[in-house]
Amino acid sequence: MDADSPDLQPYQEAVQYLDYAYSLEQESNSRAALYACEDAIRRVAPFLAEAYNLRGVLLEQMDRNEEALAVYRLALALKPNFAEAADNLVALEAELDVAPDLVTIARFGQAAEGRAAE
Repeated sequence: MDADSPDLQPYQEAVQYLDYAYSLEQESNSRAALYACEDAIRRVAPFLAEAYNLRGVLLEQMDRNEEALAVYRLALALKPNFAEAADNLVALEAELDVAPDLVTIARFGQAAEGRAAE
C-alpha cells in the first residue's frame, strides 16, 4: 500500500487530528484538544474494530476462547453496530454457555415506574 492509498486516508486524517490535539494541549487549550483527540479516535475506531474482530476469530481458531470474547467486546465498544462482531460474540457465548454481559440502563423504585417508562 502506498501513502496515497484510500485505505490509509482515515489513519492519515486521524494523525492530523492527533497532531492538532497535541498542539492545542501545548497551548493549554484542553477543551479544543479533547475534541480533536475524539475526532482522531472516531476516524480510526471502525478500522480498529475490524482488526479486533479478526483477532477474535483467530483466537477462537486457536481455542483461546476467553481472549476471543474479550476482543469481540472491544470491537463492539469501538463500533457498537458492528453486526459481524456481535454475531461472533453471541455465537461464542452460546457455544461456551456464557451469559452475555448485561448493562443496567435504568433503575426504578417501583415496578409501575418501569412499566410507565416502556
